[in-house]
Amino acid sequence: MKSKNQQLIYLILTRTILYLGVISIIIGLVRWLKELSIWFADKYLYSIPLIGDILRSVEIIDLANIVLFAILGMAFGLASILLPRKLRLKISAILLIPIVAIIFNTTSVIRYRQWVEEVGVQEKLSTAEATGLTNAFLTSQVEKKGFWGFYLYTVEYPMLPKNKVEMREMKKNDDKLKLGLIKIVGEKFSLLVKLMFALAGWSIELFYLTISLIATIYHFKYGMSASEILHVQADKIIEKLNQPKRKSVS
Repeated sequence: MKSKNQQLIYLILTRTILYLGVISIIIGLVRWLKELSIWFADKYLYSIPLIGDILRSVEIIDLANIVLFAILGMAFGLASILLPRKLRLKISAILLIPIVAIIFNTTSVIRYRQWVEEVGVQEKLSTAEATGLTNAFLTSQVEKKGFWGFYLYTVEYPMLPKNKVEMREMKKNDDKLKLGLIKIVGEKFSLLVKLMFALAGWSIELFYLTISLIATIYHFKYGMSASEILHVQADKIIEKLNQPKRKSVS
């Protein structure tokens, strides 16, 4: 009995390690493909005169999330066959939720790093000094700094200032635009104007997040179903191989 229990524990540990190895490779692959798609967009899509700026403002390359998260969901679904049946859905969900969030925000992380570097080049500042300058700008705009401030700012404002002059001008233009709209609709609707600016960006972000989640969930379920079918077929083949051969009648 003890020997069987030890064998069972060893089998579970082996399959769990194999599962973690497989999903680690998949996560690395999807993240690499995400970064590759961003590089492709910067080099070819966003460099197109006039149209490129429009495509960049809505980060159109994030539509590639449909394919990337479909790969992620399918891989997780297929790999779940390595886990105990009762824990497959729970473990996959616990891992998938943060992984989807991290990969989804890869674009913003890369954009933030690029922006700080660009400001540093434009103003001839070190990375620490450029970070301080961008933090001051973000704090004045959205009252947050660092990546979180950058994320909140870019949701509302697609264009980023690359130097001190642009930062001052952008703040002035933003204030003038909002004040102009408030004058048209009246002070009573000033909150509505600010909400309109915020919702415009958040709606795009929510749309990309929604299609990412749908692609992940749908293909995860499909992957689980496919893995179950493959498992049943493998069991049938093993069963046939283990059956004793019938002696031929002379």
